[in-house]
Amino acid sequence: MVDRIDRLAEAVQIARRSHTIALQSIAVGMGLSLVAMCIAALGGLVPVVGAFVQEAIDVAVILNALRAHGGRREARPPEAVVVAGRQVLEAHVLIRRGTAELRRLADELGRTAPATARAGLEDARRFLLDELLPHEAEEERTLYPTVGPFIGGEEAVVAARREHAEVAHLVRVLNGMIDTLEPGGPTDDEVIGLRRVLYSLHAVLRLHRSGEEERLSRVVGAGEDAPSRMAG
Repeated sequence: MVDRIDRLAEAVQIARRSHTIALQSIAVGMGLSLVAMCIAALGGLVPVVGAFVQEAIDVAVILNALRAHGGRREARPPEAVVVAGRQVLEAHVLIRRGTAELRRLADELGRTAPATARAGLEDARRFLLDELLPHEAEEERTLYPTVGPFIGGEEAVVAARREHAEVAHLVRVLNGMIDTLEPGGPTDDEVIGLRRVLYSLHAVLRLHRSGEEERLSRVVGAGEDAPSRMAG
């Protein structure tokens, strides 16, 4: 009951586990009851003993079914994984500032002189190419293979990689648009397209960072120590 799409994978896992436990309980309960009835039919169980045996079977089945309530016990992440997660959360402080600058630049396009807008776009391009994309490439290479099992498994990793792919696509689009600008800066028509891409980048990056920080906070085990997720 949260506003996160990745929790659907967790709900499916819970449902599958509960379904498996239910089938086990049905099979074990019916199987043991049939065995007890066969023994009783052959005279091996008197009625009073048979009643106690049936009650014992019912209790065993109930105890087995209660395992569904306990849920899975997640393994404690090793210290190296915790350190990796904390380093990424710290790196997000700089990423957050750059992301906020994308929104500010988009707001100011069309209000400032074309030459000033061109300088701001070049700064944004340097942030995206020199800081953001290398950071995400490093996550793909070292973080996700290590931390993946502790942040929701393959489903969470695939979702994060798709978000990275969308960011990379938007960066390529923005980079191409900046390459086609005149030296004096963007025209009014070009400003519309640039602003649209900048707003899209800001939205995708903010959503991606927020979800990633929430997942990594489970690993580091200290949500209060994680950088504020909604700043910027």
